[in-house]
Amino acid sequence: MSDFSKSCLLPRPASPIPDAGGSEAAEQGVTVAAAEQATAVAAAEQSTANANAVANDYFTALRKRNIQLQGYSLLEIGPGRNLLHLFALKASGLCISVVDRFLATWEDFDERAATLFFERLWPDSRQTVVDAMSVGGYPFPMYAEPAEDMRSIGNGSFNAIFSNATLEHFYDLPAVARELYRVTKPDGLNRHQIDFRDHRDFSRPLEFLLDDDDGFALALKGNRWMQGNRLRPSEVIRVFYEAGFQLLEITPNATVEMAYLADFIPRLRVAKYTRYAGWPVGDLITTGARFIPLNAKNQSLPIRNR
Repeated sequence: MSDFSKSCLLPRPASPIPDAGGSEAAEQGVTVAAAEQATAVAAAEQSTANANAVANDYFTALRKRNIQLQGYSLLEIGPGRNLLHLFALKASGLCISVVDRFLATWEDFDERAATLFFERLWPDSRQTVVDAMSVGGYPFPMYAEPAEDMRSIGNGSFNAIFSNATLEHFYDLPAVARELYRVTKPDGLNRHQIDFRDHRDFSRPLEFLLDDDDGFALALKGNRWMQGNRLRPSEVIRVFYEAGFQLLEITPNATVEMAYLADFIPRLRVAKYTRYAGWPVGDLITTGARFIPLNAKNQSLPIRNR
């Protein structure tokens, strides 16, 4: 028998017994990776949906007033990390700028969400997004400074200033309103959606009105104003008027649950050291509203409360 034949008759070495621990670890790694992928996809879907909602809202507001978009300058205050809606606005011909104390960086840009945004919802923004991705930067001016002191922006720079759930986070809203008035062109438009809820627990939206005034002020500064400044609608109206604005429109679009309000009012009435203890109930019901102030230096316009 040849050596080759002999070798063919030799018993094969036994296959190694699989390492149960290693196999389990590998399976766990695959599971974790799949879970992380699913989380990333879900986050991108949510970012896309949020940006789509804001873009539609802003476009509706502009078209309602028959505004010609090409070359119209719009500043957004405090948009946060998700700026996808601004790509749609820019692609329409608007001149977009951003002011945010905590400005988004390119590291915050989600390419997966951006791809979903222009492929599914806003195809006209595709080239704007692709160009930005190719250079690794946002295609509009961005100012990393507080809205209370927009020193990089000249007087009368913008046709419009918008914000969405932002103004409730400012400690010194009167200073913000004065700056908004300063950088808005004469007869320029402002549009601000304000969330009047206690952000610590949206199901109990008025609880921060029970806090003593001094303690609340300290807490507000300590958590970077994240829980909301607790100003009520009537106070915001006064702030805008005192800054020089005329209010074209106020649209309440969220209200407190009546069962919660009935439980809350007796607790508010006996609360000590809060200026809201005797506050009118009618000014507590609205938990969300849109304000449209106009820089109308030479006009006297009636307010519309819708």
